[in-house]
Amino acid sequence: MKKLILTTLIAGLLFGYACDTHKKDSLSNQNIETIKSEIQVLLKQIIEDASEVNHEKVMEYYSDQPDFISISNGIKSDYTEFHELCKNNYESSKNQIIDNSETIIEVLDAETVLVTLGGKAQVNLKNDDQIKVEPFSITLIFKKMNGAWKITYTHESGNHVYVENDTSTN
Repeated sequence: MKKLILTTLIAGLLFGYACDTHKKDSLSNQNIETIKSEIQVLLKQIIEDASEVNHEKVMEYYSDQPDFISISNGIKSDYTEFHELCKNNYESSKNQIIDNSETIIEVLDAETVLVTLGGKAQVNLKNDDQIKVEPFSITLIFKKMNGAWKITYTHESGNHVYVENDTSTN
């Protein structure tokens, strides 16, 4: 029941933003393109830092405010829980190969951007095992806070396949 309520609430919020064209209409095409460009630069840096499993750098892009929400394959986390989950995952990883073949950036208003990423990834673990994530889909909401874009919401899902390193010798 909680999942249904949360899903309905989030869908309502996103629908409300999408239907509120007054805020977006007040932005010129140039303003929208500038915001999209700013977000594209951030996404490129986030993917680069995530590929290098640079936990501290990646966390700089996320809002540490109480309203932060992360949902990853059905598990809801606040900022503290998300931070700890990322830290634990990155500590066991050497690197990640991320292919985000699909990026959709929708400027909702001057201070809110909705981003959808899709693609595939490979996580190379320190024990030489791999996790293949194919496909994955990520939804991010960026909010402009004190002059900087921060992620206030993330919803990630993907098909994770654990591939063990074959240490047998023939």
